Amino acid sequence: GGGAEGHEGEEGWEEISPAQWCAISSLEELQGVTLKSFKITTFAQRKNLLAAMKEAQKKYEACEQKMISMESLTDEEQQLYDDAQALPEKVAWVTKTLEDMVESGSLTAAEKSDMLEQLGTKVELLDKEIEMAKSNGKDKKAEKLQEGREQVATRAAKLAGKQAIMHKLRHEAELRKLWKQLDKLEKIENSRTPQPLEEIKKLRDKPDIEAKIAELCEDGKGWFLPDGLYESQLQAAKNDALKTPAGKKGSSGSGFQTVKSSGSGRAPGTSKGKAANNPYEMLFE
Repeated sequence: GGGAEGHEGEEGWEEISPAQWCAISSLEELQGVTLKSFKITTFAQRKNLLAAMKEAQKKYEACEQKMISMESLTDEEQQLYDDAQALPEKVAWVTKTLEDMVESGSLTAAEKSDMLEQLGTKVELLDKEIEMAKSNGKDKKAEKLQEGREQVATRAAKLAGKQAIMHKLRHEAELRKLWKQLDKLEKIENSRTPQPLEEIKKLRDKPDIEAKIAELCEDGKGWFLPDGLYESQLQAAKNDALKTPAGKKGSSGSGFQTVKSSGSGRAPGTSKGKAANNPYEMLFE
């Protein structure tokens, strides 16, 4: 996606990547963008956000080691070392957010299917570990692994019983109107029969409509999107908008809620240390 939006009075925040923005923002700012804007709405996006935060934390820790070893940092490393904030806390918070989404069933059909597959794989791995522990006479370990297996299996069963959710695309209602207008103009333009002058004059609006569609599509694009997902969502919504009423169905697949962005004040320096181990950790790698 495009660069992150700049903060008032903060130079250098204008054209940075979402991953950079999330690394240098405060925890409160990250929470604001994640929970109160359309930028990082879906489970898949937040999973990618977590991967970006873990990568930033890994790089930050590498910078610390270089500093301890009296090695010089590259310009990029120095910037991360100077500007990154609360990375362990962000990793922990995003992980908890993902857990909550799984627990509440706030996943699209595709996300739900992927998560159930991962949970199933986790159960299979635990079964093998339990069998190995028992064969090695490690009953206590086997018992502990069995508890973990039951938790994962229960979680999977609970998720399987949840209804998958759908997200509306940002600006979807307006885009649908514009797509319909554009479709009518394209039919006039591509007509094999001569069109009345009054109809031909309508084609003057075509560039403006196309520009507005492009603007809204760009504005509605979130952060940390899986490759090609947004484009396929737009195409599905467009196809749906141009259907005949008799064949009309509901909204397209997962997109983004239309909510205005909100931010909080900037917090002081980066906290050090690692996030606690978590039973979900393997699932969000």
